[in-house]
Amino acid sequence: MAIIIKSHKDTLLIDSTIGINYNSGNVLQGEKDMYERIVRDCEASSLTWYMWYDKTFNIPYGGQNEIQIDFLLICQEGAIIVEVKGGIIELIMGFFYYSYKGVLREMSRTPFKQAHDYKWALLNNGILNKDQIFVDYVCAFPHSTLDISRDSSQINLSHKLWNKLDQDSDNSFADFCLSVIRKNKRSKRIISKTELQSIVNSLAPGKTTMAKAFIKRHSGLKGLYLCWTGLLASKVRLDLDKERLSSCTVKTFNNYIKEITNIELNIKSDNSQYDVYKLLSKELSKITKVDYDYIIIDEAQDVIDKGVDIVLNELLSSQHNGLKQGRYLVFYDLEQGYNNVSRNLNENINKIAKYAACFILDENKRVPTNKLIVEYANKVLSVEHCQEAFELYLDSLKGNDIAGLTISFHDNVREVKKTIKEHTKHLFQYCGEISSTTLLIHSDFKYKENEDDDSVYDIIAEMESFLEVLSEKTIERKSKELLAFTTILKYKGLEDNNIILVIPASKIKSSWDNFLFEIYVGMTRAIMNLDIIILKSN
Repeated sequence: MAIIIKSHKDTLLIDSTIGINYNSGNVLQGEKDMYERIVRDCEASSLTWYMWYDKTFNIPYGGQNEIQIDFLLICQEGAIIVEVKGGIIELIMGFFYYSYKGVLREMSRTPFKQAHDYKWALLNNGILNKDQIFVDYVCAFPHSTLDISRDSSQINLSHKLWNKLDQDSDNSFADFCLSVIRKNKRSKRIISKTELQSIVNSLAPGKTTMAKAFIKRHSGLKGLYLCWTGLLASKVRLDLDKERLSSCTVKTFNNYIKEITNIELNIKSDNSQYDVYKLLSKELSKITKVDYDYIIIDEAQDVIDKGVDIVLNELLSSQHNGLKQGRYLVFYDLEQGYNNVSRNLNENINKIAKYAACFILDENKRVPTNKLIVEYANKVLSVEHCQEAFELYLDSLKGNDIAGLTISFHDNVREVKKTIKEHTKHLFQYCGEISSTTLLIHSDFKYKENEDDDSVYDIIAEMESFLEVLSEKTIERKSKELLAFTTILKYKGLEDNNIILVIPASKIKSSWDNFLFEIYVGMTRAIMNLDIIILKSN
């Protein structure tokens, strides 16, 4: 995936990996103090350190679907999880308390236990590999002089505690972390710079993180977020509302163009690209008022040949030269582009790229837990366009024991429906609910050979007491009992912890190029688990 960034006369803040804006008022003082200290001491260290602040991982832990780590530091000698507790911390009879408005309140678990559990959550879910890098943890109480970590019944972890006395001293936090790593790791192995870079790349922020950081950074400006599908627009709108980022409006590209020009853009339109561009240029050039200070284009590969460059140029500058002068952020992935061969996506992207900075993320951020799923998803795109090659690919999936991936073949739709229920029951037992599971059905299954017949999609949808069609209204997934479902293409740009994918054993309606592309899109929607159900006969 690549990102095109243009931020005129401004410094782009992408993520905590680069920096953080403390003017938002949402940052705890203890974390702010530790952030400043960590940056200062790591920059002065002889080693190169990488830091993530307030890092969320979509992995199960303690009945939740995600964990949030205050700080994660990585260097060639190892990785350190930092759990920060601000304010006054006390240890009474073996239990930790924090002071809130002068009243002592007991913590539900010790900070050391919390950091310890986060460490094993990362290791057990494959985010970090203990055979590749040593992982440890420390606790920081920057406002408390507490210098012990236990009572007589607990293991002494005082060497992992950074307190107010340390914070007020000239001691280096980087050196403190190194001392913990060196004390506890059994070998003196130092990973190579290549290995370190590989780990850092796998943890780099995805597009959602970057987009939110961009919006937060420009919270005083009026922004517009455009994407292709209604489901993605609804999800982004929901996410921004949760974080109270009201300065950015979210719309689908089609709806926005229709709103300001009354032009209907359709991916299946018979109009040539030249006609669309000519029409858009004429209508947009009439607009003299610039409504937005910046524009974010998400999943740009879906709309890049629909006049995105014209929209940016005309709407981000009253002089109609927004590509050169305006602020914009464009996310695209040519591998996720529908019909990308015939649509000249590279040529259209270059119209924007020549005026902006371009960053490439060459890691799939959706499946941090299993690189093999990503690897096999990528192989779909290189499968020869014939039935025999596709069957060999499916056999390779079946023959390899890949963690987090199941694959099954079925002779009829009745078996498919039964298997969907079985997978859902298993995931419910594993996760405790099914709101983090989505059923995706290949769009070829909507094809009817005869008008009077039900399609495979229709037959599956008949499980009304079990399934719920995913829509812009149900995107929040409040239901704990019904399994959400939709087609793969409608779900583009979205993701879920668990994906159940129903695909045909052979193409039905699509060209081979589009048939395989849709399977690739479906496979790369999964964060944790992927169950592929294959119907042999339509």
